[in-house]
Amino acid sequence: MKTGLCLLLPKKSGLKEVSELNQAGKRIAVKKGTTGHLYASRNLDRARTLILDKESSAVLEVLQGKADAFIYDQMSVFKHAAQHPEQLEARLQPFQVESWAIGLRRQDEALRTQINQFLRKYKEQGGFDRLGDLFLLEQKQAFQAQGVEFLF
Repeated sequence: MKTGLCLLLPKKSGLKEVSELNQAGKRIAVKKGTTGHLYASRNLDRARTLILDKESSAVLEVLQGKADAFIYDQMSVFKHAAQHPEQLEARLQPFQVESWAIGLRRQDEALRTQINQFLRKYKEQGGFDRLGDLFLLEQKQAFQAQGVEFLF
């Protein structure tokens, strides 16, 4: 599965791009140790980064107006915006695409080959599309509404 880093913003923030956060006076909430944390550290050095231990704490910072944005993965950002539709919005366009993977022991070559063959065939047969329609239809529709590719 592919996902991407995107922004959870206060409603009517006016922000369109992550680059707009890279300025003095902007505050960005990130969860400690995540790729969002790494991205902010490397690319948004003019802003103040609020490094928090919990995802819920980062969302609360945005809700309370203590942060201008929360950088996190698309599915989580969508979920948080849906939980607070009057206060938050999800800017789902990814500014960094990432992949999720399955971890195996290095010596498990045969198993890795089997898994990769299954995943390739399942994708070709539309299996992931069917799963997305069955379990993630609301997310797919929200992504489409923003013109963002659904990366499942």
